[in-house]
This record gives sequence, C-alpha cells and structure tokens, in this order.
Amino acid sequence: MMDSVPQPFTTGTPQRCRRRWTAVWLPMLFGFAGWVGGGALRADPARIRSLWVGTEAKVSLVGSASDEWFLESSTGLTRWVRDPSAAPLASGPAALATERSLPLPGAGDLAFIRAVRTAGLFDDSFVRTFQLTFQQPNWQELLVQAHGTDSNVVCRLEVDNGRVLEGVGARYKGYSSFAPDRDKNSLNLTLDFQIPTQRLLGYETINLNNGWGDPTLLREAIYFGVFTRYAPGPRAAMARVFVNGRNRGVYSLAQQEDSDLIREWFPSAKGDRWRTPNKTQGASSFQWIGTNIVDYQRHYELKTTPDPTQAWQRLVRAIDVLNNTPAAQRAEVLDTHFAVDAWLWFLVLENLFVEDDSYWHKGADYSFYHEPESGRIHPIQHDGNEGFVSSFTELSPVQGENDPNRPILKQLLSVPEWRQRYLAHMRTVLEESFNPEVLTPWIDRLAALSEPAILADPIRPMSEAEYRDGLREMKQFVTHRYAFLKKHPELNAAAPSILSVAVPPSPTPETGALITARVGSGMPGRKIDSVWLHYRAGVAGRFQRIQMPDDGKSGDGAAGDGTHAATIPAFPAGTRVAYYVEARAADAARTAKFHPPRTERGALAYLVTPAQGGASPVRINELVADNGTVLRDPQGEFEDYVELHNTSGALVSLAGCHLSDDPTQPRKWRFPDEAVIQPGGFLLVWLDEDGSDAPGLHANFKLDRDGETLLLVDRDNRFNALLDSVTFGPLGRDQAWARPSDQPDTYRSLPPTPGTTNP
Repeated sequence: MMDSVPQPFTTGTPQRCRRRWTAVWLPMLFGFAGWVGGGALRADPARIRSLWVGTEAKVSLVGSASDEWFLESSTGLTRWVRDPSAAPLASGPAALATERSLPLPGAGDLAFIRAVRTAGLFDDSFVRTFQLTFQQPNWQELLVQAHGTDSNVVCRLEVDNGRVLEGVGARYKGYSSFAPDRDKNSLNLTLDFQIPTQRLLGYETINLNNGWGDPTLLREAIYFGVFTRYAPGPRAAMARVFVNGRNRGVYSLAQQEDSDLIREWFPSAKGDRWRTPNKTQGASSFQWIGTNIVDYQRHYELKTTPDPTQAWQRLVRAIDVLNNTPAAQRAEVLDTHFAVDAWLWFLVLENLFVEDDSYWHKGADYSFYHEPESGRIHPIQHDGNEGFVSSFTELSPVQGENDPNRPILKQLLSVPEWRQRYLAHMRTVLEESFNPEVLTPWIDRLAALSEPAILADPIRPMSEAEYRDGLREMKQFVTHRYAFLKKHPELNAAAPSILSVAVPPSPTPETGALITARVGSGMPGRKIDSVWLHYRAGVAGRFQRIQMPDDGKSGDGAAGDGTHAATIPAFPAGTRVAYYVEARAADAARTAKFHPPRTERGALAYLVTPAQGGASPVRINELVADNGTVLRDPQGEFEDYVELHNTSGALVSLAGCHLSDDPTQPRKWRFPDEAVIQPGGFLLVWLDEDGSDAPGLHANFKLDRDGETLLLVDRDNRFNALLDSVTFGPLGRDQAWARPSDQPDTYRSLPPTPGTTNP
C-alpha cells in the first residue's frame, strides 16, 4: 500500500544536514478488533522528512495537522517493528512539523522507516500523555469556581505526539463525579478557547474523565468502543495526565458531545442538539405532560439550534406523537418523527451493559439530535462509566417495555415487528461484540497498557486490591450476562437464515435495481413468513420497504427456502441508494433476521451512474485549473473555468444539464434555464464555488490542479446520460488542458481563443 519504497538510511559516512523525503501512504485504518477497511482505503500522504545529525536521524512528518503517525522501522522491508514505548508523531505544515530523534543503524547496515497513521485522538492501542501547565498559583480553586459555568481557566497543553497548544481553557466537569475537595475531578478542555482555529487532531473540545465509580478506568473505553459500532456516541481512550509537572494519574479521554461529533454521524450539524440532565431523572424520558412548552423546559437542555422557538415546538410535537398515536398507526407514524432503528440499537446496548446512566434506568442522562435533513430525532449516548454492574447480570433483555414512564421503550416495543427487530439487534451484538471471546481479551489488553500508570497514580481513589477486583468483576459480568441472555427465551428462538444477497451492477437512471436474496427458514419443516427489502435514496431519512416474493425458481418454496427478489425504483444519477434485507420466520413471534445485520448504518449500497448518452454536439473544449493571469471573470477575479463548444449548426440549450468534477455526484451543478450555446459557439462556466454570482455562469465547485475528471451530464428527464467527460493530469499555473477539434488532446498555456467565448 505504500506509494513508493522508502529510501534507506545508510550509515557509512553520512553527510551532515543531508535531507531525504519519503512519500508514505496509510496502509489501513485501525478498527475495533484488528484491521478493517482493507486495501480500498488510502490516506492523504504524509512526507517523512529526515535530517542526519551525527549518529541520529531527526525525523518529522509533513502533512495534515489533523493526523498523527506511528513510526515503524525495518531492516529488510518484510518485518516492520514499532517501539511499544514510543509515542506517535503528529504531522503538520513544513515549518511547524515536530522533529523526533531516531538512532541510526550500525555502519554498513540499512534501515527503513515508515509512518502508519493512528486511529486518531481516541486510539486505544496506547495510553497518551498530556501535560497541563497553569500559571495561576490558585489554579485548583479557579477550576472549582469554573465548575458548572461557561468560564475557563487558561492553561498550556503539551501532548506526547509533539503538539503544543497555548491558550487552552480548562474547567472541572461532572455531576455525581464532582466534589470541590476531591483530589481528582474530571476536566473539560476547550482547545480553541483563546485561539479560535486551534484544534488537536481535528477536535476543539475534549474531556478527561476521572472514572468515578469505575476502579478500572476502562469502562468508558470499552463501552463506547462497542457502542459506536452500532449507534451514535462519543469515543474514548486513556490518557496519563500531569499538571504543573505533577502526576495526576490516568483519566478516560472521552469525546465531547458537540458539533464535531454530530458531523461524524450525520450529514450536517445544523439541527437541534439536546441533553437530558441527570438531575431531572424520570421527567426527561419523552413523557407527555401537556402542550405547554414551559413545562418541558426544566427537563431538557437545548444545547444548539438555529431556532430555539421552533426547536421546542418540534420536541413537544414529537413527544405528543410518541405518546398519543393510536397503536394501529404507530408503525407508520412514529418512524417519521423518531429514527426507530437507531433508537432500538441504543436501547439494546444500554441494556446489555446494564448502564446505570441510561434511558431504561433513569430516563435521563442521555442526548438526542433532531436531524433537519430527515426531520427525525436520533439518540446519542452520553455516559459510559457506570455499566458492568455485576448485581444485574440477569436484567431482562426487554426491561422497561411495560413502564409508562419510559415511553420510548414501551411504544417502540409494542409494535411487533420493531420488537423482533430489537431482539435481532441484541442477538447481533451478542454474536459480534458482547461475548467473553471478544471482551475478555479486550479488557486484558487495555489493562496491560494502563496498569503501570494506574498503580503509579499518587491520587488514585482505589487500592490495588480494589483495582484488581474491578477487573475480575468486569470479566465475570460479561461471562454471566452473556450466558444468561443466550438462554433467555426471548433471544434463543431460531431465526431464518439469509444465505446471500446479490449486489446489483451499477444501475442507471433508466432502470431500477433488481435485488435477489437467498433465504432459508432456519429450522427443518418451518416456513418463511415473508422477506422484505428496505431501501433509502440519499444519506438521511426513512427507509422504504417492499416485499420480496419467492421467485419459485430454486429451493423448496413450501418449506420457505429459495430465492426472493424485488426491484428498487430508479433514481437520478449520483444518488447513493442504501438497502438491506429482512426475513421473518413463520413462527408465532415472526422472529426476524437481517442482512447485513447492522441494518441501516451497515446497509449495502450502490451508486446510480449516468446512462451512456448518444453523440452530443457539446464538447468540453478547454479548462484551466489554476488561473492566475489568464482571464478574469465578470467580477474581476481570476478563477478556474471550463469552455464548452457547440460543434453543431443549431442552437443548443443546456437548461437542466449538469457539470461535475465528481463521478459519484454527477449532478453537482445544474445549468440555469437561460444557458444556451449558439451554433458553432462557445460557452464559459466559471468553476469558482460562487454559484450565486452574477453576471456569468458560476458553478459550485473548483477544479483540482493536481488533476481529476470533469463531466457534462444530461438533464434528469433524459436519465442523466453522460454527454462528455475529460480526465486531465496535473496542470501548472495558467496552464490549460485543451482539445482542439482537429487535433488529439494536448496541453497548452494559452487563454481561450479571442472572440470565441461567451462569458
């Protein structure tokens, strides 16, 4: 996966201050249990810059400031070794990249290095080190005063990857975990407090949690690690913290619930984000208490919104729908206001881990988000340090389903198909994540990483015996709860088997997509009740559902085995269509099985591609991707542009046609109705991201001077046929790609032919 083989460091007679540059690519992305992503994923490159000084190689990484990398070495390019005690190294602009010293090999030997990108700020494969420096002698008193407020105490943050952040804002945080006289309180760090553009690996706010009630300090890292495989929530790792040079022990490094988190999970962060505070237990569980908005305002915290008045009205309307929709209409109505599948995953995970700060237990201390693109409310996990409660290993898998004070649970599980979906999701998590084979090694791995630092913590609130008892209890909890649930009658029903789902070839806007699924009954002699195809066009909104009848061509249809098929309707080019299959057994409960098992967030997908068009008279004639002096737009600016040529003797209208620089979004910019090209004429479009500018035609994207593909696509009612496309390589300043009608493709450094272009 490397872009090129690194140049070796040779020791013979190295020249002082000799520099070498090596391009490296990210081989893969770290995942939950090993490597995931495979060879299809490739990172933005970072360059290894090395400077030989005497017997050392000084190494820095030039690249994105949002990345950090592990340095690995090899003597033969076959086995790569990372020093387990070495911290990662952050990349950055050439002038700011941090240097690190590496020893050179012996005389006559060869050594190679490469950089492998970490999983980011919340990589749990190592324990980070943070150093906080406060200039104020009474910093602890100031942090106590800042608790529960929007004020901050200024400090300096040094990270072991070489990052140094000045003007960071700090304050104590937490509810039950906070006490003014406690040696170790949780901290919130606002990294952009005094420097608005300042980030740490892409994040502007982070939390250092003291793990109150968790003698192992591992619960958040594990709980969030499992949770975020299935539903929105923060991520977590571990960090060793020093304050003014003194060891303050190990903290849980947890992601802040903010716009950064929302953008990771949703199309935008333009919606209403809410929090249900711990202090309003039971009253903030979406219970209906009437139409008066004021009655709800003490039970819910509106964190961000573009319109507070509308946000409160939306919330009360959703609570009304949840509680007061007649039972016969719930399956259709509730999913328009609540992302039901996401809520079912959320409820499953809180139940499995017996999380104390949970919806089923407190009806509070969770978050949710109103997604404006779909108009639906999604859950977001908040806390993670109070799970693994050993005295509740036999908690019912459907705890709270009959509790009128927990309407999310009660109303969703009252719909039979959603109840079976909930149980299918629980079986999936038990199989993939919540079982001793997965969690016990995970606990042992994190304990081995963090134990020396935890036991060296001079202010830790637990003894060594309590720490070791906590580790043992965590593993026992997983073993006992898993065994209890696997035998529970709600979960041990035999589900159907979905043997395969055929992925269609890339459909065009002229055709739908025929999806076929091979389904087995899961039990000899039992029939299949029904098979359903769920699909959605785009990245947000409800999934539609159509039944997949047995085609009668294979298998034993009477026994419920065979091939089922249905066609997803046609969509415009560039549409991403997600889909998954559900099979229901012909038993009393209609036991359900899904493929892929993670349903909406793990759905299969295809991209609708432009149809192949016939001969088009309009050609992409010329383009400039780095216009510095060639031609000004009507606003007097030098911008990227493309010139189109009508090669026919008739006037051509481009109204409703599209330009794009992204084959996955061929309908990126639409020509206005007045866009025409005279017979034999030319038309200029400015590619400047200034779509609202006038006069002139201004698209909503720019070209990449390193090269890409530009497409001209027909209008929607002609199935977005591909009219023309060009792929160009790197272009220098003021260099044009041109395609004269009487010559093969070539490059030139000239402006458009004078008098031939209509601005």
